[in-house]
Amino acid sequence: MRLDAIRAFLSDRISGAGAHDPMVLASAALMYSVIRGDDTVDASERARLRVLLRKEYGLSTEDLQDLETRVESTTEHQVAEFAERIKAQWDMSERIELIEKLWVLAWADGKVDGLEAKTIREACDLPDVPEVEFAAARKRAEARPRVPR
Repeated sequence: MRLDAIRAFLSDRISGAGAHDPMVLASAALMYSVIRGDDTVDASERARLRVLLRKEYGLSTEDLQDLETRVESTTEHQVAEFAERIKAQWDMSERIELIEKLWVLAWADGKVDGLEAKTIREACDLPDVPEVEFAAARKRAEARPRVPR
């Protein structure tokens, strides 16, 4: 039992932040809110989200599945609470980086749906990212390579 706990601890440290990090959960919930902005989440959107989360947070397959299960059940109220946590714990540069990740996710299919943009704008308002930074993050995300499917 004790050896398993040590392995889990080391695994989290080696593989990245881990699915149980509250800030990873908070940012993943905001990312998921972008792809479900139109009330549907298709397989390609889900796949792009997985790639982005794995890349950004170094998650194992097991951690990624756990995180996905947790964010799929989040309510709008919980997403707002997560955004408040981000606002309280992350500095402005970290918040801007998150907004850029949201745009990268939205641009993954080569276009941004109006509902995706609205969801990102709402997410941006929650952690108090200034409009100028919101626009700059969108431009940087548009210029970045697309998240593979």
